[in-house]
Amino acid sequence: MPLILSDPLIQEFILEKSDKLFPNPDDPSPTLISVKKASNGDVEARGDLFSKFTRTFQTDGSFSIEQEVTMDDVRRKEVFLTMTACNITKKDKTPLFRFEGGKLVNEAEFRRAWAVLPPETAEEIHECVLKVNKIWSNEGEVQLNKE
Repeated sequence: MPLILSDPLIQEFILEKSDKLFPNPDDPSPTLISVKKASNGDVEARGDLFSKFTRTFQTDGSFSIEQEVTMDDVRRKEVFLTMTACNITKKDKTPLFRFEGGKLVNEAEFRRAWAVLPPETAEEIHECVLKVNKIWSNEGEVQLNKE
């Protein structure tokens, strides 16, 4: 029987650590995000981060490799590609992140919003992304190598 594509798995998470660290006295409801399982297009977009590197070989046989990507770039890209909803707001009560059709509106706007998050919250969001997308975690790499 041929493969039938379906909508991606979407999982909702409560950011419990962030809610404990940064309680909101005006609204005790939980901080929520939703994360989708990455498509092949998402995996390729993430892989593009690693496409630019330079290998330099010296006459003495030594060489160097330079790459222009940081782990923060990778984490931010993974979240951008897979976060489908989030109820974090700015001081003026407007959403920190804008979504249309279950996707973040644009990467530049997302990057600016991501930059103002507390590091603990950014890390917790990324942990949720890895729970849904094990292919991007150490656990997923081990599973891929077993098959």
